[in-house]
Amino acid sequence: MTPLKIILFSNSFLPQVGGREIVVYHLAKALTGLGHNVRVISPGGFRSERHRRYPFTVQRLPSVPGVSPITSARWILKATIARYGCDVINAHTTYTAGYIALQLKRKSGLPLVITPHGEDIHVIPEIGHGLRLDPQIEPCIREVLQAAERSTAISDSVVASLKDAGCAPERIREIPNGVDFTRFDGHNTLDVRSRYGIAPDKRIVLTVGNYVRRRGHEELVRGWRAIVEANPQAHLVIVGRRTEVLQPIIDEAGIADSVTLTGGVPPVELNPGGEDVVAAFYREAEVYVAPGMSEGSEGLSLALLDAMAAGTAIVATAISGNRDVIVDGANGLMVRPGEPSAIAEGVNRMLSDEALRTACRTQALTDVQPYSWETIAQQYVDTYREAMAAARQAA
Repeated sequence: MTPLKIILFSNSFLPQVGGREIVVYHLAKALTGLGHNVRVISPGGFRSERHRRYPFTVQRLPSVPGVSPITSARWILKATIARYGCDVINAHTTYTAGYIALQLKRKSGLPLVITPHGEDIHVIPEIGHGLRLDPQIEPCIREVLQAAERSTAISDSVVASLKDAGCAPERIREIPNGVDFTRFDGHNTLDVRSRYGIAPDKRIVLTVGNYVRRRGHEELVRGWRAIVEANPQAHLVIVGRRTEVLQPIIDEAGIADSVTLTGGVPPVELNPGGEDVVAAFYREAEVYVAPGMSEGSEGLSLALLDAMAAGTAIVATAISGNRDVIVDGANGLMVRPGEPSAIAEGVNRMLSDEALRTACRTQALTDVQPYSWETIAQQYVDTYREAMAAARQAA
């Protein structure tokens, strides 16, 4: 079939590091590998990132003095499409990227696909999480979802949130996140134990993710004393930016000698083929914990899929996203969310039962195979073509 001209329009992109930026990178790379013409458009780094090269086109949006970011982005997006052409826009986040793309769509008729990324679609009122809690932004998100030809969802919880925000069910396509299997092909020999001062006999328990309250870091840390009392050689490694806020809890619990906070680690996506600290930690870890604190606190964690692909035994809280890929007792253990004691019980069980660890790791490796980025990218292409057909029909 004819290759598509695709714009991936995002609120942010590398070198900013988070789930959205990593997803856009791998999706753009995989779409390019399938033969499509891909352009990533994002604010930030107009001058500082000009030197960086990717296997696809990246266009950085400059700030325009005296003009609002939304208006200037719309102007530049319109000019870019006029110059290079475009078959479909895939906006990564409903607001602001989707809202800007919608204004352009109304003038041009271009098909629009929306991919939410968590905060723009989920709401957790008890911790004030979610853009839809803002009475000025919520109508904009609703407007975008009602107008876009298609919206994608990485998990059942995102499907539910999309419907709650006004998206028609028939316009939703469930497409999960993907895995870069090349990271776990055995070529990474980086010694992260020496680098971070972790003894060879320590049994590493790992979690990966920049700190935000909903991710459940506190619950994992508060349950750690019970874990280390039952398994004295257990050592917790938390990888991610802003995790230093956990240090007072760690100090108060008296567990500092069995916890390592690495802080932010540059992703391998910024230096393909370079050292991959996170992949090396997956290799060293016996258990990976996905401790999301409540329903809606995760979509489908990239780190969880990576841990499965690395062959790490999984303990995950029973929330949507985790439930989409983990089957309790088969490829991991599911525990009650928001309860330190439940997390501790699950980790202790996994550490103490070698047969269970082996069985779960083997099954997880099998279950994660359909999540290659090439497979995921083809699902996006199918959705793009659906959106294009729907736009033609509505014209």
